[in-house]
Amino acid sequence: MRLTNDIFLEQQQKLVMTPELRLAIAILQMSTMELEEFTQKELEENPLLEVQETEETSGENATAVVEAEKEKEPEPVTSMEEWADFYHDRDIGLSMGDSEAKSYDNFLTRRPTLYKHLQFQLRLACTDDEDWQVGLDIIGNIDDQGYLWVSKEEIAVQTGASLERIERVLGLVQSFHPHGIGASTLQESLLIQLRHFGKEDPLAEKIINEHLDDLAHGKLAKIAQCLGASVQQVQRACDIIRTLDPKPGLQYSSND
Repeated sequence: MRLTNDIFLEQQQKLVMTPELRLAIAILQMSTMELEEFTQKELEENPLLEVQETEETSGENATAVVEAEKEKEPEPVTSMEEWADFYHDRDIGLSMGDSEAKSYDNFLTRRPTLYKHLQFQLRLACTDDEDWQVGLDIIGNIDDQGYLWVSKEEIAVQTGASLERIERVLGLVQSFHPHGIGASTLQESLLIQLRHFGKEDPLAEKIINEHLDDLAHGKLAKIAQCLGASVQQVQRACDIIRTLDPKPGLQYSSND
């Protein structure tokens, strides 16, 4: 066995606890009396510091403000907000105002709902107003799991469109992401996914159409016997089927 020393370059993001940050935290925890004693001690030890009283702080109970007159080097990033600004302002600030860019809500990924995701794709794909309206009706009747729960005939009644148009627009919707969307049955959804992912396999299609229950119960020998294939061939086809998603719509569920 050969041992080698390799050098890897790895980028990390972390919050640095600097002396300035520790001091700031300690000051925030001081009472008024402790703060006055701390300020007086600093004035005695550092001749470069002086007391400045503003109009709001003048008087017997005024709080001394300590200012350093010497030039300071640029401070490192010490707060979570500064840290986020440093790494994200160049990307987020280009499309947002300063106040929006500094909001932590803008750093969270918001996944659109399934309906919004499909509507966006429909807007890009449709050039005909009637197709657009039929498409909206179709995606409005797709449940959270991604299945169309009304028949083409019901859509025809709702929209007044022909069955030919409905079938054409439904085929368009079924080409959208996530793949397998808009099917009426599990079998149809899995077959759509086989086609979209380029995994067409005659044996896998037969298993989907005729032996899903047997596949669910692991009866590979029975499937092989019924389809005249070897157990190894059935195993390979079943492995392909297991890569598919039986509920594609849940990728955009609101219950993440």
